[in-house]
Amino acid sequence: MFFAIGFVLSVVVAFVSPYLFDALVEAPALPTAITVVLSWIVFAGGGYLLDRRKRRQTEIVEGERRA
Repeated sequence: MFFAIGFVLSVVVAFVSPYLFDALVEAPALPTAITVVLSWIVFAGGGYLLDRRKRRQTEIVEGERRA
């Protein structure tokens, strides 16, 4: 679930950042690319880690119930 939210946020950043950097710098391609990659790592990667942690905690709780 958190990965999907992070993915959507990354897509939003990918579409919005060129417009933001266009007004700030002459050649917005490099800052846009860096921003998109970093947003993918932070949002989608962070969401994946949260999902993984939540799944592990669920497995631990279910294991305790069985014992």
